[in-house]
Amino acid sequence: MKNPTFLLAIFCLIFLFSCNQNPPEQEEEAFINPLPGAWKMTAYLPADSSTMTAPDFVQYKFYTGQHFCFLAYDATADTLIMAGGGTYTAVKDTLTEDLVFTTWDSTNIDVSYTFNYQVKDGKFEQRGSMPSTTEGEPDFQLAEDYEYVGLSIDTSGTAGSPSGLWRSNLAAYGDAAEPTTLENGDVIYKLITPTHFFVMSFQPDEGRYRGMVFGTWEIKDGKYTEKIILASWNKEMAGMEIPYDYTVTDNKFEQKAMVTVGDETGKIEEYYERVE
Repeated sequence: MKNPTFLLAIFCLIFLFSCNQNPPEQEEEAFINPLPGAWKMTAYLPADSSTMTAPDFVQYKFYTGQHFCFLAYDATADTLIMAGGGTYTAVKDTLTEDLVFTTWDSTNIDVSYTFNYQVKDGKFEQRGSMPSTTEGEPDFQLAEDYEYVGLSIDTSGTAGSPSGLWRSNLAAYGDAAEPTTLENGDVIYKLITPTHFFVMSFQPDEGRYRGMVFGTWEIKDGKYTEKIILASWNKEMAGMEIPYDYTVTDNKFEQKAMVTVGDETGKIEEYYERVE
């Protein structure tokens, strides 16, 4: 018969040893960026107020995997209020935006702004202070709320879809015989969501804004057709519907049309390469 005292001692040693072991660490869940998509503003904090207010203008903000852009406009007057864009990084609750171009102040270019943010149940909240880049002006306290309204890029891989973020520095306008690189090193970025398009032209070294066009699109009678909501170059273009001949591959997108604005007719040819 085994000694019960000996067995009890062995049991106690095993129990004490197991209690001294650290529990296995739980692996932290991998971060999944919740920002890619199209967002529409529902409330913001005016500079002269302490209360969040529903906007009397339309503001969209678009995030792709690496880039963001935004625009605000007066829908009743077809007038641009502001626009901008750049690159961003996001971690669990911190968002850093690096501005590449803006319509309001070129001293903001190449400046990084860090915000707190939250995305939950289709709502996106962004909060933070934007330090002033102009002497004598106060820092700007940003507080904006958005609701999710759709994808920023069609991720379904639909064959022939032009959805994506595109970059061009080659185009032909008016009566130009051949496409040429844009003057002054200008570039055009074009975001095509599943429903909207947003064209932004700027000088990247200086971040100097040149112009923008925003609207909706569809493939209609075999043509890539844009319906313009807002055009900073020429307000007469608002409401125009322009059908383009187009070609799209994995990495290239081309669009060509003859367009009449007022009493002037000229070509629009733009040649893009995919960014995302």
